[in-house]
Amino acid sequence: EIEEKREEIEGKKETLIEEEIEIIRAIILQEKENEEKNENEEKNWMEEEESKEFLSGLRWSTLGYQYDWTKRKYYKEDYVPFPSLLLDLSFDIADRAGYHNYKAEAAIINFYQTDSSLMGHLDDVEETFDQPIVSISLGNSAVFLIGGTTKEEKPFAILIKSGDAVIMGGHSRRCYHGVPKILEGTLPDELKQLSKDDRLSGRQRSVLKYLERSRINMNVRQVFPTIQK
Repeated sequence: EIEEKREEIEGKKETLIEEEIEIIRAIILQEKENEEKNENEEKNWMEEEESKEFLSGLRWSTLGYQYDWTKRKYYKEDYVPFPSLLLDLSFDIADRAGYHNYKAEAAIINFYQTDSSLMGHLDDVEETFDQPIVSISLGNSAVFLIGGTTKEEKPFAILIKSGDAVIMGGHSRRCYHGVPKILEGTLPDELKQLSKDDRLSGRQRSVLKYLERSRINMNVRQVFPTIQK
């Protein structure tokens, strides 16, 4: 009987030791998960802060064939690759509008704050006007003015919202246009909600927060004539 009790006690000890080991393993795994989570949160925070600082200083950038603002000229030997998503999207928009031979060769990305504006101007440096300018907007809404081929023609206003695309082709390709006003507080609710998604990286979250008080416009154009085969 004493021997049976001893074996029972020993069995309970072994069971207790096994349970303690499992608890320790669970604690270690939890600590590791917490550590990885903290590292990811710190990484996302750093990405968000770095992106926030970078975006706050941006006014414009260029893609594709680079434009010399002083000489008002494009150079074929100076080319920055397009993001494939923007390349495909701009072609699809132009194609749906009937411009089936459109080639996205250059883009100017404008970064607007709520107090920014863009004076009336012509996009007249490209070597072809047969293909349109495809303009895609994200963020706060804007008032877009488009007039005629001279400054004497009175412009009319169009409200441009986030996600809108404007195609300036045909006659409008040679018309004066500008952006006199960004409308603060007009970011769509779905983009505001998206910024709260925990699955986003810090960099993605910083872009969405930037859009709450800003507007990004991507205007894409073909620079050189299409070579007919």
